[in-house]
Amino acid sequence: MSEEQLKSVMESLHRLPALPSVVMEVIDSFAETGISTTLLADKISRDQALSAKLLQVSNSSFYGLSRQVGSINEAVMVLGFDSVRTLTVAIGLIHGLSPFTDQLLNRKRFWQYNIQVATCARFLAKSLNFNSEIAFTAGLLHDIGQMALALTYPERYGLIVEHNQGPGLIESEQQEFGFDHAMLGAEVARHWNFPLAIQDAIKYHHDMDSVDISVLSGIIYIANFLHEQFRTFKTEEEIVSEFPSELYSKLNLNEKIIVSAIAILNRSDIGAQFLE
Repeated sequence: MSEEQLKSVMESLHRLPALPSVVMEVIDSFAETGISTTLLADKISRDQALSAKLLQVSNSSFYGLSRQVGSINEAVMVLGFDSVRTLTVAIGLIHGLSPFTDQLLNRKRFWQYNIQVATCARFLAKSLNFNSEIAFTAGLLHDIGQMALALTYPERYGLIVEHNQGPGLIESEQQEFGFDHAMLGAEVARHWNFPLAIQDAIKYHHDMDSVDISVLSGIIYIANFLHEQFRTFKTEEEIVSEFPSELYSKLNLNEKIIVSAIAILNRSDIGAQFLE
């Protein structure tokens, strides 16, 4: 992306709707080491709509808790602060941006797809002893550049989406704009002050040659790759046979982990709790 194109993109980002202030504070907390979890939980609690949705998801089958939680502080105690922070960001993004998407991107389909990739990424992260909540957040955001394009260039991007639903989307975006949704998504993540590792994971989620930049980038690339294969109705055997063999050694993976990740994508209920 040239400097002129980057400037144009950054100027267009002001059209993105502002996220709730508490969500922005939670995002900022990713970079803080001595954060007060109690203080942040109290701030989340003051947003009644956000808190209600957070408790609804916490008590759903998504987490499978043995008992119900009735407050944000209790959710922090049972789920852990990282999980509650991830939920807050996810709910803030999904419900804060959704009213702006239905004209071009189907809201439910867009977020369900991203939640499925995020859930797969979280599983892969746990298998690799990586921070699973950071992986979930990156997975949730990995296609946020598509939403940004839909909001900032609705007519031009509408034509691209209409004629490209598969692998040709990236190439068509580059031809039309000089950049693609992965590049723009990374800029959006930077604009919202997400950590650099998440920015890179978004930027390289279609670029296998760059997955050695970080474990997180590799995780998001794999989660996205598996979901794209899964969406074409390929069998488990076909997906495993087409999985890039070099990624096994790069990330210390094995076929059993990949098969388990595919099984997660086969769960039809993933994402529904966030969208109700």
